[in-house]
Amino acid sequence: MDSLQFSQRIDELMQDIEDYVDTMDVDIDCRVGPGVLTMVCPNGTHIIASRQSATHELWLATKRDGFHFSFDEQAQAWLSTRDGRDFRAVLAEASLEQAGEAINI
Repeated sequence: MDSLQFSQRIDELMQDIEDYVDTMDVDIDCRVGPGVLTMVCPNGTHIIASRQSATHELWLATKRDGFHFSFDEQAQAWLSTRDGRDFRAVLAEASLEQAGEAINI
């Protein structure tokens, strides 16, 4: 994947997250910056997704842990470099824990 494809995939993913959060019953505030999406949960905790252009990774920071994801062409998914878990599953678990409702994109 080249840098343009990487950026497009990240931008689409972050837009999908924002769009989904807008439909949720719980009030999660999304703040967008250059390559960063910060989700502020009602209890004040943050979930932060960030683009890491140098390594072509997507990073996710939650109140419990930090994760690095690489895009797997075969699976067509962002998978954890640590344990192979899908970004979407990790995000859903973190948002359920921190906001009381899962972000299921």
